[in-house]
Amino acid sequence: MYRFFTILLVLTILFNVSCIRRSPFNIFNDDKEIAVNRFEVILSTLENNDTDSLKSMFSINVLKESEMMDENVDYLFSIFQGEIISWEEIGGLVVDQSFRNGNRITELKSFYSIKTNLQTYLVFILEYSEDTANPENIGLYTLRVINEKEKEMQWGFWQDMVQPGIYNPSN
Repeated sequence: MYRFFTILLVLTILFNVSCIRRSPFNIFNDDKEIAVNRFEVILSTLENNDTDSLKSMFSINVLKESEMMDENVDYLFSIFQGEIISWEEIGGLVVDQSFRNGNRITELKSFYSIKTNLQTYLVFILEYSEDTANPENIGLYTLRVINEKEKEMQWGFWQDMVQPGIYNPSN
């Protein structure tokens, strides 16, 4: 009898895990991989001052709506100094999924710390990895990179840091 219940328990667990994997609220998906890969590409653009690559990561709609994108890219490259020594994720990845009229939107919010040989920086990224209603929204929406020393003045709740394009405190 004990053996029967053990087998039944194992089968129930396996069934539940397989259902979760197929669920639209899948906790075993690639969202973290997408966020980390995006961040690593951003790191590369920062190291190489690659304006075109950085701008190409933003959604079509952000490029249309963001004022002074070129100036903000220049600002970002001017404040980011030194060679990257290390980076780490801070605060974890926040994934929001919404479903409206059969359409699905997936929003990724990630937070990182970057250490260079000269400074430490904080990074907030908001990206739409999926938008079946409007594919022109897919891509970066917000990129905020600040010197850690400016945390009190330029860092807060993610809701307060959302803006299209690249953060520049003078805009």
